[in-house]
Amino acid sequence: MAISFKVREFSFNPPFEISELKYLDLKKLISENKIKTINPKVNFIKTFKFELIALGILLIGTALCYIEIEWVNFIGGITVLIFGWEILQFIVSLIPFGEYLYKKYRYYKRLKNDISNTDNYLDFKSIRIMSKK
Repeated sequence: MAISFKVREFSFNPPFEISELKYLDLKKLISENKIKTINPKVNFIKTFKFELIALGILLIGTALCYIEIEWVNFIGGITVLIFGWEILQFIVSLIPFGEYLYKKYRYYKRLKNDISNTDNYLDFKSIRIMSKK
């Protein structure tokens, strides 16, 4: 029986450049301090729903290992083995997830700075083009 180790991959793909209308809306909101960030939120619980359920089952299985009834102890041990493997994969998957969040944060921080530091859409576009070179 082969044991496989799966690490979830996460990659940030920057969205297409914003339109002039979106630029003007964001420029107004940023200049009036109505928004602190333009970075869309990521739902950690939704992203790792299965892994968090597995963590809960692992905790229950671990508790079952401490019960003095042999068959319950056996079920707890099997549960710990199966879901412990899943949790190990979850922990390793947090590294690419963190990298994804960092790249996303950096992109949107730069986008906000570019919007804040320009007076019009043409200036914004030229800054964005220059930064890609």
